[in-house]
Amino acid sequence: MDIETMRNIPLEDFLARLGHAPIRHKGAEFWYRSPYRDEKTASFKVDTAKQLWYDFGTGKVGDIFTLAGELLRSDDFISQVEYVSEVSGLPLPEALKPAACPVSGYGRDESGFRDVEIRPLQSAALLGYLESRGICRGTAVRTCHEAWYTTGSKKYFAVAFRNRSGGYELRNSFFKGSISPKDVSLVLSGSPVCNVYEGFIDYLSAKELGIGAGEDHIILNSVANVGRAMPLLENYAEIRCWLDNDDAGSRTLERLRSVYGDDIRDMSAMYSGHKDMNEYLTDKNNIEHDRDTK
Repeated sequence: MDIETMRNIPLEDFLARLGHAPIRHKGAEFWYRSPYRDEKTASFKVDTAKQLWYDFGTGKVGDIFTLAGELLRSDDFISQVEYVSEVSGLPLPEALKPAACPVSGYGRDESGFRDVEIRPLQSAALLGYLESRGICRGTAVRTCHEAWYTTGSKKYFAVAFRNRSGGYELRNSFFKGSISPKDVSLVLSGSPVCNVYEGFIDYLSAKELGIGAGEDHIILNSVANVGRAMPLLENYAEIRCWLDNDDAGSRTLERLRSVYGDDIRDMSAMYSGHKDMNEYLTDKNNIEHDRDTK
């Protein structure tokens, strides 16, 4: 399977797998209610001869990957390809398959992990873990995967967040680790503003809080990776830092400020009194829940 073959998957078959049936069709033209927004009149057309879709309600047009992007609300091409692969039941293109690589955990023996497998995020336990941290299912499944791995004689699983080098950060209720290679993660849209986070849970928290929509994002996946991120920040007019309220976060902020000066904005005052943005989000949700149940 290669990208061009995947691009030619019939759009009507792809939509059928997602549970969308045409309202009417004539020849090569199939009309649907939009699969990614609510509407009463079918204004979404698929041209099966050209393998293109047209959304007359928004003026958008594209192929199967851009349709996946609308469904995911993501401009990340790799995420779009992975979604098309998952829905269609087809293998990923070889160039995008995650390499079989060891899992490295904090304080864990790397040689104790084997048989690593990356899957779409669907585990109720993992989704429940993220929900306990204020991350809703929709945000989670659009952004994360799940990793399964063996240590000793037992199989374990964790939420997996991909970095730009093909490695993954791993989290569950009991474990924090990573699949090498270790690197930063990028979510880019061509914005002159970039938001910087220490970890992906804070990035997901920002999405829940409506922070940085339409802007670029760099997730360090450890403050030790700040050196990897710095060359990527050179062309931004503004760099917003959502770092932890601790010594490591302060040192990272000052290192960035020493290079980028007034382009750096310290955004941590928003969650003053909390260790990080996720702690702020979970406390905020708990307060709102308690208020609503009174």
